[in-house]
Amino acid sequence: MAESSPEQEITLCYNLFDLPTAQHKAGLAGLVLLIRSLEARKINNPLPVVSNLSATSVELKFTQDSIQTVFDDLYDAQTVEVPRANKLSGKPPKREEVKEEKDEKTGKVSKSKIYVYDVIEPKASFLHNYPGDEKGWLKLWRDMIWSVLRSRDKARNVYKYRAAGKSSQEAKSVWKELSDFVRSTGKKEPLVGEVQSSIFVGAQAFNAEKVPFKGVIDQNFLLHFWPLSLQIFVPETVNRDGGKEMKPKLTGYVLAIPEVSDLKNFCEDFPLIVSDLNAELRGYRPKDSIIHIPEEGGMEFLRNLYLATQQRMKKKIKYSVSAIDFFYLEKQGNNVKMHAAGRIVPGKVSLDKYESIRRSYQNPFFKAQLLRNLFREMNLSQENSSERIWWAEGFLVLFSRYPAESFIHTDKTPRLISFFSVDARTKFNILADEFRLSKESSGVTDNTTPQYSLEKIIHRMVGAYVRQKAEEKSDKKWNDFKDRKTPEGKMDIPREYRDARQKICMDAFLAMRSRQDQEFINYFTGTVCSIPQFLRQDEFVFVSQALLERGGWEKVKTLSMLALSAHS
Repeated sequence: MAESSPEQEITLCYNLFDLPTAQHKAGLAGLVLLIRSLEARKINNPLPVVSNLSATSVELKFTQDSIQTVFDDLYDAQTVEVPRANKLSGKPPKREEVKEEKDEKTGKVSKSKIYVYDVIEPKASFLHNYPGDEKGWLKLWRDMIWSVLRSRDKARNVYKYRAAGKSSQEAKSVWKELSDFVRSTGKKEPLVGEVQSSIFVGAQAFNAEKVPFKGVIDQNFLLHFWPLSLQIFVPETVNRDGGKEMKPKLTGYVLAIPEVSDLKNFCEDFPLIVSDLNAELRGYRPKDSIIHIPEEGGMEFLRNLYLATQQRMKKKIKYSVSAIDFFYLEKQGNNVKMHAAGRIVPGKVSLDKYESIRRSYQNPFFKAQLLRNLFREMNLSQENSSERIWWAEGFLVLFSRYPAESFIHTDKTPRLISFFSVDARTKFNILADEFRLSKESSGVTDNTTPQYSLEKIIHRMVGAYVRQKAEEKSDKKWNDFKDRKTPEGKMDIPREYRDARQKICMDAFLAMRSRQDQEFINYFTGTVCSIPQFLRQDEFVFVSQALLERGGWEKVKTLSMLALSAHS
């Protein structure tokens, strides 16, 4: 709904239920947040008027001057000096400098030439409450804009005008479009216009069927502002080359865009989210911006929103979003590729499980697989609450894709990522605690009760096998040094025993990885079960049934390989 007055004032009335996408709804929230930021910074220019703000609607009044104020601030830019190790093709540097670096070990000073260029970047004054300095979250936001939303030089013209000290040209065209839209109100068809890819993820002038991508003018207007109410994350991937050179790499950006369902509360919550972000860096990115799978970006936004709502409303928690849309984008050459897109819906139980994974695990392989299983379970539970995804599903596929040294701790295990074996050990310990607490809470504590944990039994059996074989190979007895400590407080394990244990684990891991079905069952019973296993008869029957039931051998194989990692 829209109307104009003789004083050239335009009134736009928005209702969340009338807006077609999460980007439009986030854009409405971003616009309100921008106007509030302008008021808080006491900008001495005409400002839009926000009135009748409720959970689902708002009324906004604009003049041409206030539209100009909004777009001048939105697309404000600055010129900064950026040093580079190499020259840009076809662009002479502003100046050249010599950089000296001193080697702390040798004391030798090396010199290298750097090239300084003037670079335009978004100023983003409306993000003034982001924590830390400009090297953290603010830099991430600017880099995202330049890399995926405004990757082409032409799309950056809106910022170049402002960097040159000129008023935003975008404001004039938007004012004209909105004025025409208001005059057309009441006609049979609303006025529409093209939607640019720089303000709408996935937009293109024409699709494959030559259908133009267009939207209603007053809704298109909102698409300028959704980047003000999103969160940005950076996926971490690991190469597959193996060896000590395997290291994590940050690739692209995940944009987590809220589908706002309570406009008033969201505009209260989002500034709290921003101000509470952790300013600590890991490398050149905020530590908490680094994720392992794209879906994690959506869940991280929900987590931050939950904490902000809890802070503002104390005990009463109510989500101000109905979902989080996420898009995984990466610039490749001159194009921006969308690797993944999806949607995360709030749910307290899922958030508890996510928080447990987030807090307990660090290895990118282990954590990512647990998260994939969690999100698969979330999707299944929406269709059929009786279906559940086993926590360890997918690990066999993971084991087949990467070198064994990525999972079994040896001298060749990559040192630049957290050890998989540590996370595997943590998982088995957590499962054992959960099983114990489950028995205690049910009032059953005697050992004869027929309650079993396959994870616990397999972990114990594999541990007994590894220990006995390592003792035989190294001629060192575990009981002789299990209580011995190094000056640093760590367990003092003889080198011979450690090497023997790692080789036992590696050989068994490789042997299990290559075997399927009956071949694996024969191997498991001929190796792990070849030593005295102190199992009760009912436990022995339980493992036998697990091996022989349909698909059971895969479960036992997964747990056995995870246990080998934990014991390596």
